[in-house]
Amino acid sequence: MQQLQNVIESAFERRADITPGKRGYRDPRSG
Repeated sequence: MQQLQNVIESAFERRADITPGKRGYRDPRSG
C-alpha cells in the first residue's frame, strides 16, 4: 500500500510541475 501512495504522490508532484497555472491547487490532499 505504501508503494501505491508513493506513486500517487509522485504523480501529483509531477502534475503540479507541469501545470504552473494552478498554484493554489498545489496539494489537493491537504484540502
